[in-house]
Amino acid sequence: MDEIEFISGREELLDKVETLWEKLKTHHISSSPYFKKLMASKSFKERKQDLLCQVEGGELCVVLATNRKTDSIIGYCLSTITMKDSDISVGEISSIFVEERYRNSSIGQELMQKSIDWFRQEHVQKIITYVAVGNESVIDFYKRFNLYPKCIALEQVD
Repeated sequence: MDEIEFISGREELLDKVETLWEKLKTHHISSSPYFKKLMASKSFKERKQDLLCQVEGGELCVVLATNRKTDSIIGYCLSTITMKDSDISVGEISSIFVEERYRNSSIGQELMQKSIDWFRQEHVQKIITYVAVGNESVIDFYKRFNLYPKCIALEQVD
């Protein structure tokens, strides 16, 4: 883990996650029983625009995990803060991904912790994340950060 470095920033780092975001998208498409077409239709450019619109008046944090030896990005976490729920600040883990060969080495945990620390620093009152159906295996990971399933939202498939 000595060769791993974590870098935090804002919108200026967003484009650096595109390749890993595409891998996460591929994972979601392959594991989704209902929304493959919808997931496949969104480009990184569109997702980036959605995030920037979402945080208009709020904030975005990008945490990168890089391998110093190979100078490559091996993981990321995108987090946002918005005002919702009657002026309560809401922090959302919008997206997190770690390259498969680096999983189970605490990198994902460190990415999450840095995002949660940022939420605390910004006095966020509520933290949320969404897990796509088909990707439920990540729920135990989120439970380590006191994030638990609250409800199941249903959406009509076209």
